[in-house]
Amino acid sequence: MKKLNRECRVIAVDYDGTLAKNSNFPELGDVDPLAVATLAEFQQRGGEVILWTCRKGKDLLRVVAHCHDAGLDFDAVNENAPEHMRRWHEAHPEDIGMPQSPKIYADIYLDDHARFDGQVDWKRLNFELNGNYPF
Repeated sequence: MKKLNRECRVIAVDYDGTLAKNSNFPELGDVDPLAVATLAEFQQRGGEVILWTCRKGKDLLRVVAHCHDAGLDFDAVNENAPEHMRRWHEAHPEDIGMPQSPKIYADIYLDDHARFDGQVDWKRLNFELNGNYPF
């Protein structure tokens, strides 16, 4: 894994297979405690975390509540993070009130389908983002 730029501000993370390795839609599975710790610390240091998932409706609300119960709250769900939008609108005031692109912005996108091995290495990511040694 390439060393991450310390300017990383926004992470978009999938639920099924990424935050919860053993989820099997529509079941919730178990949220990975190291994923929660990694992302929560990233948020405490000023980063924003977006839940980026194909789930919708009641299934999406269940995931958000399940992650909250595990100790992870999101800055946004399937949309751009508020701080990113604030910075964008400062630079592009003509876009205020205009429709938003369905493609969200993030510095890092975490999705089990975006990795060759189908896994996110949370220990390595925790080290790269937060400086925590994985042992």
